[in-house]
Amino acid sequence: MNTKSLIPSIFISIAFLVIFILILPNINRISDLKSAIAVRETMLNEQEATLKRIDSLYAGFEENITDIEKISNIIPKTKNIAELTSAINAIASQSGMVVTSMDFSTITKPGETRYKIAFEDIRLRGKYLDFVEFLSLLEQSIRISDVTSIDISPAQGLSGEEFLTFGLRINSYFLNE
Repeated sequence: MNTKSLIPSIFISIAFLVIFILILPNINRISDLKSAIAVRETMLNEQEATLKRIDSLYAGFEENITDIEKISNIIPKTKNIAELTSAINAIASQSGMVVTSMDFSTITKPGETRYKIAFEDIRLRGKYLDFVEFLSLLEQSIRISDVTSIDISPAQGLSGEEFLTFGLRINSYFLNE
């Protein structure tokens, strides 16, 4: 064999060897990197869309913050006996009634997991028309309350005036957290 024909054969063999050993793995690697870039671009687009949705939710929250605060006042997160007592006393004084006693207890209705009920047993003393005003103011208050029972009896020990003693059972609601 001739050296002139052997040298080009060796170079061609080396070239094929270089192509198979060095270049083809890099071509496969480049192909894998392109598919990884496509996956990451998809993930990036999804994250950007999620961030836009979060921004729009936050903007909606900011627009409705006053409504959310009102709802929070209607059904508060926790039972606050001081707030309930203060509200009842304020309504009683606005209507001309006198609170003589208050007792509180709490239950969760069976099967109800969203809220609890605070029972308020209240004794009031005053005139009938003042009591009607008390109920009207209680109904207009922002807090959700149900009057479940009313007892009326003449007031003991008061003469000359037409005072009555009123017993109320009121249910107030708060979230079950």
